[in-house]
Amino acid sequence: MSLLVAAALLPLVLVHLHALWLMVSRRDGIAIACSLAAWLGLALLFKASRPSMPLAAVWLPGLYPYALLGISAVFWSLSRAQGNTAREKWNWLLSPARPDGPHALFLSVLIGHAGFAVLALWARPALLAYLYAPSATALCFLCYFLILGAYQSRRHGRRLGGLFVSLSILVLPPAAIVFFSALSSWWHGS
Repeated sequence: MSLLVAAALLPLVLVHLHALWLMVSRRDGIAIACSLAAWLGLALLFKASRPSMPLAAVWLPGLYPYALLGISAVFWSLSRAQGNTAREKWNWLLSPARPDGPHALFLSVLIGHAGFAVLALWARPALLAYLYAPSATALCFLCYFLILGAYQSRRHGRRLGGLFVSLSILVLPPAAIVFFSALSSWWHGS
């Protein structure tokens, strides 16, 4: 049973370590500060929702790395957006300088959250997967980052196209839900 728990927690640890490595290796102090602020915000939220569990504020944000990165991405995009108009800021956000930096990580997390939000409007399993399957959802967000990095490395730093962003929002979350539900039924069936 402990091997199964370790395998279930592995994607959560990988997402945390990958995000930390990206922020520290690029020496992006603003990204690190935004992540710490997001951790504090989630800790306060979990402490308010579970006052009977004294350490819930410490360990519960660790179980939802995609929520932590989502809040960090909002903070980071608000603090780092360049441009005077909303259109210039939007164009800057969709043009990560490096396909493997914090900009690409936060952009993929924002796209992933938009996809899950759109899908949750029509399909309740998306919301349930987001809340109750943190390992599967963390893997989905890691796949978002890898797909965005592969696509952006082929574009050589140009702005992401609207078709790519739209397909990412509309296609990847349902594909992830179908994949993980098939994997779950296979796991329970064998």
